[in-house]
Amino acid sequence: MLPDLARRFAQLEERKSVILSRVEAMTDAERAAPLGPGEWSPVQLVHHLVLAEEQGDREIAAATAGDLRRRGRPSPFLLIGQVVMRLGIRVPVPETMVPQGDVPLDALKERWESSRRTLKERLEAIDPERDALSLHPIAGPLDAAEYLRFHDVHLLYHQRQFARMLGAAQQRAVS
Repeated sequence: MLPDLARRFAQLEERKSVILSRVEAMTDAERAAPLGPGEWSPVQLVHHLVLAEEQGDREIAAATAGDLRRRGRPSPFLLIGQVVMRLGIRVPVPETMVPQGDVPLDALKERWESSRRTLKERLEAIDPERDALSLHPIAGPLDAAEYLRFHDVHLLYHQRQFARMLGAAQQRAVS
């Protein structure tokens, strides 16, 4: 894997590890409790992250199936999306990434690990001459660094939510 991509991939792995350790530190009741009205529970949030990365797998497959070329500079939608997530602004979630039903945490961890293995294999085989790795439905073609940066910002956005959830769970335990 190219050194820059390896560094970015390691950052994604670290964020995933932090998120999972926070959820695993909670009781079953805390994992299932939404932070507030209209909010997701910690397990549902993990489910959303898994769905997002599985969607990313499909986007990569679509990009690698054809001779996809990047537009020359990052899409404004990609840049705006990263700024919005860094600022912690809530945005509508595509229906395909809304958690449906109760999926056990262990099953979600397995799916997430499988998705990461697929991503790692693709990153290890990447041709530095190829312009695009992923075909994002809004931002369009993304190269590998853009793809990893987008997912890193997405995980950071939700990592902050997990920190708030853990704090709320600890406050409930004290009360």
